Amino acid sequence: MEVLMRYATREQKRKWLRPLMDGEIRSAFLMTEPAVRVLGLHTNIETRIEKEGDHHYVINARKWW
Repeated sequence: MEVLMRYATREQKRKWLRPLMDGEIRSAFLMTEPAVRVLGLHTNIETRIEKEGDHHYVINARKWW
């Protein structure tokens, strides 16, 4: 809802935001990693997060939206 509130056109808000806020429809966010397999199974997780110094982390991933 936040993305629609901030960036949608008036028409998009009418079509999607109002029904979301009224509970008439639901939304979901899904993101997977392409072609990731572990022991022959699709796990869809391959992201690595590594600590760099005391206050920084490096996130390495490839995502499909």
